[in-house]
Amino acid sequence: MYAKIQSSKQWNDYICLGALLAVSLLAAIVIGNALPYYRSDEYAVPAMEMVRTGHILWNFNNFLPIGYPALLALGYKVFGSETGFTAANIALSLLMLASSWLYQRLTGLSVKLTLCVVAALSIYPDFCLSYNKTQDTNLTAIALFAFMSSMMLMNRVRDSFGYPDVLVGLSIGMAALVRPNLMLLVFASWLVLYRSNIHRLFSRSLVQGVIAAVVYCSITILVHGSMFFPRNGPYNLFAGYNPYTIEHLWNEEDSIPFDLAAQHVQYTDNRDPKLDSFYKKSAIAFIRAHPGQAVKLDVLKFTSMMLPDLHVHPANTVPGMMKIVCSLGIPLWFVIVLLGKSPRSDDAKLLVSLVIASVILPFCLIISTQRFRIPLDFICWVDLGATLLFKWEDLAPSEAGEPSTEALATADNTSVARD
Repeated sequence: MYAKIQSSKQWNDYICLGALLAVSLLAAIVIGNALPYYRSDEYAVPAMEMVRTGHILWNFNNFLPIGYPALLALGYKVFGSETGFTAANIALSLLMLASSWLYQRLTGLSVKLTLCVVAALSIYPDFCLSYNKTQDTNLTAIALFAFMSSMMLMNRVRDSFGYPDVLVGLSIGMAALVRPNLMLLVFASWLVLYRSNIHRLFSRSLVQGVIAAVVYCSITILVHGSMFFPRNGPYNLFAGYNPYTIEHLWNEEDSIPFDLAAQHVQYTDNRDPKLDSFYKKSAIAFIRAHPGQAVKLDVLKFTSMMLPDLHVHPANTVPGMMKIVCSLGIPLWFVIVLLGKSPRSDDAKLLVSLVIASVILPFCLIISTQRFRIPLDFICWVDLGATLLFKWEDLAPSEAGEPSTEALATADNTSVARD
């Protein structure tokens, strides 16, 4: 009888998720045709290089991570034009909805409530208006949802190494291909496993790290033809720590030309690899000479990252007000879920908290713009919506996702009586 109930639940999952993805696909096609196309060359140029040569070669195009440009290149090859960029973004958006669905179901949310939460995410402004933009927001969110889903699976297989360990390693490796600083998820994984008293903690964490490293190295070799690590570290560090950073907190990169001019540095492109050594030495020298100002910059960069982006759309406009509401996701999550009496399990709360910290902290130490926060907004609004629905129906997480013991016992007794 229990097997029949489980099979029915799975079919409900497939049907509801499939219907949601189908509707989202149709909406994405309509929106994609209606909205203007916005191309960011920092992603499009390396993608086109891969289309032409089969690799993202060792030149100025090795500045950023290769995960997103490689997917754009794949979309271009399939469609034969920049329409493939939009198609790749739509595919990523659908995968993000699916990964969000999986995470909510693993935390115990029912199919009905999961459908409500993920359907709301599908009309989230920064989500549904980004099909024609070359930005890695959706891919980052997929990586984070995949990591959290893998960690929730880990709590169900505590005693020995198993497929959840492999999935955790795969998700971290894929996340690092999008943003290398997401390798910090290794430590987030370790802390969650340590708190949960997982058996063979050290060996399992080591294996997860090895799997992540193998995934990262294998794909970078495939895309570049050799081992690769983005060389934007010194550039970002310098942008985050120089005398002009405080004047350009909305986009710290704008401070670089001013400092280069002040130090009489000759250059034709401020991303020239020849400047990497200069950037690193200058940033470290600034931190050593002005430690108090460096800490102040960290605080200001964090504050700037948490604020809504109102540079294009003022606060008194509809888009501006939407930006303000969207930016409240993280603080509301902390107040309602983390500090309030939430039905979410402590493991789920800790997991989301560590994911937020793993994303935000590195950016506060280098550069921080509001667009880096958007995947966290997705996660917090999704988790917050699930929490509010739990409270609304007055259900514990375990009751929402799986039939109760009493229900199963009643069903089995009814089956026996009928037989």
